[in-house]
Amino acid sequence: SPLGIQFTGDQSFDPEFQSLSYAWDFGDGNTSSAANPFHTFSTGGGSPAQFTVSLTVSDPQGNTDQKSQAISLNNTPPVIVSTSLDNWSNFDPSTVSNLALNAVVTDTEHNANQLTWEWLTSLYHNDHHHDEPVDNAANTSTTLSPIGCDGATFWYRVTLTVTDAAGLSATYVKDLFPNCPGATQTINFAPISDRLTNAPPFNASASASSGLPVSIYVAEGPASIVNGEVNLVGVPGTVILRAVQSGDPTYAPAIAV
Repeated sequence: SPLGIQFTGDQSFDPEFQSLSYAWDFGDGNTSSAANPFHTFSTGGGSPAQFTVSLTVSDPQGNTDQKSQAISLNNTPPVIVSTSLDNWSNFDPSTVSNLALNAVVTDTEHNANQLTWEWLTSLYHNDHHHDEPVDNAANTSTTLSPIGCDGATFWYRVTLTVTDAAGLSATYVKDLFPNCPGATQTINFAPISDRLTNAPPFNASASASSGLPVSIYVAEGPASIVNGEVNLVGVPGTVILRAVQSGDPTYAPAIAV
């Protein structure tokens, strides 16, 4: 403190291309109607302090949307030093696997009892994933159900998020893949040039070291794949493409890219 921040709201858009009005609430009693305001936060002391900033955009008919962002002063995020999953990368796909979940976490400004924990286990497959309920215990466990190896493109992702009392977080992500028999194969994406949201459909290609055909999916974002071409929807956003190869009697499933 003091902390000056340049905010950016003019990437907001209206589907009917109408003009937008902006209402910023900085969480400290100050507001702004500018699209891209600059604001300085300050506190009276040196202790960590959190302010929740919200931006509400409105069209001429009064339809609104809102986003929020936590601003943390005099604070640094937690540090995830190590976890019980650090040495794991594969699991047995034919039997139930029970994994202990714990981590060593440090935080310069907060005690351990001022940190909140979120463990999330997700089963991923091609263009979608299934999330288990969030576990808020610092020391817990997760169960990986058998998924088999017959053309499998499944894998598990365990995500740990630790948040301090002033709103800053650290995240650890671990992907666990089935230990399927067969030769190892890898996937490489062909280079994709920068695209604009009004760009025409384009081809995205990837190849496997095995020579087997690779399937590409839209994992996230405003796009679709039709007849092998990626179509950008035309609204701002990040598109994540995922390439998979499920293997055959000779090759094990490739790690998704």
